[in-house]
Amino acid sequence: MTSSDKNIAIVPDVHGENFWKEVKENADSLDEIVFLGDYFDSYYGVSREEELKNFLEIIEFKKSYPDKVTLFLGNHDVGYLLDLRCSRQASGEMRTAIKKSFKNNLHLFKLTHCVSLGNKTYLFSHAGITKKWLGLIKNELDKAKTMENKEINHNKWSEILKDIIKHIGWSKLSVLNYSKQIEVIDKVFSDEAKLKESIMQGFFNDLLQRIDEPDINQFMSWCLWTVDPIRGGYAHDHGSILWADSSEWEGEDNYFGENFIQIVGHSRNSFGKLCDSAFCLDSMSPKVIYLNKDCDILSVV
Repeated sequence: MTSSDKNIAIVPDVHGENFWKEVKENADSLDEIVFLGDYFDSYYGVSREEELKNFLEIIEFKKSYPDKVTLFLGNHDVGYLLDLRCSRQASGEMRTAIKKSFKNNLHLFKLTHCVSLGNKTYLFSHAGITKKWLGLIKNELDKAKTMENKEINHNKWSEILKDIIKHIGWSKLSVLNYSKQIEVIDKVFSDEAKLKESIMQGFFNDLLQRIDEPDINQFMSWCLWTVDPIRGGYAHDHGSILWADSSEWEGEDNYFGENFIQIVGHSRNSFGKLCDSAFCLDSMSPKVIYLNKDCDILSVV
C-alpha cells in the first residue's frame, strides 16, 4: 500500500466522551487512527469514574492495534502527568489514579506524528507547533547558557523563582539549568533547518520518553507549559505544542514547507482553517474526521 492509499481517522479531544468508539468498530478498515489528546476533564458532566474507564478502554484499543493507533498527550493529560495546573482537574484519589495511568502507559503516547497522504505530509499534535513557540524556547536556552557562562548560581535563582511561582499556582516552572543534557537540546535549536528535521523525526517524542530524567523533566515542564494570556498564562507571549491558541497562527503559513499541513485539536470553538498550513479539528460537538486519497483537508473543514 502506498502512502496515497491510506484511510486516516482523526479523533479530536475526547474529554471523557464516547464518540471515538466508531473507530473501534471500524478499525480493521482503517490504516491510521490518530487521537489528538485530552482524555479527561469533561465539559459536559461525565463522571470521573466514567472518564477513567473510557481512557483505559482507549489504552486497550491502542494495545490491540499498536502500529495503527497513535495517542497524543494534551494539556489536560500532561497536567496530571507532571503535576501542573489545568482547568477542571480531578483531585484526591482520582487525580492519583489518573496520573498513575499516564505514567504506567507513557510509552504508548506521543507529542508529534507525521503521516504522508498523496503529496502532503500531515504533522499531528495536540495544539500545534508554531515558529513563535520554538523561538521562545531558543531564547530561554540562550538565556540559560548566558547564565552558565557567568557562573550564576542556578539553584539559588530557581528556588527563588519557584517560591514566587508557588504562590500563584505554577509550581513546576523554573529557571533552566544549563546541563550537558540541555546543551544537546540547545544544539538542535541552534540550527533551524536541523530543528525542523528533528521535529519530523520525533524529537519531542524522544524527550517525552525521558521525562523521568531530572534535567529533561525540568526542560519539558517548562517548554510544554508556556501559556499565553488568552489561555490564562502570565509569563509568555506564545503557547506550546499543548497550549497554542487559535489566535496565535497569524504569520505561521508554511513554516515547515508548502507540502506540510498541521492538524491540531485543543480549541473547541475554532474548528477549521487556522492558517494556510494548519487546521483545527476539535469542535463543541466533536466527531471523528476522515482523510483519504480522495479528500483534501479543505473538504472536511
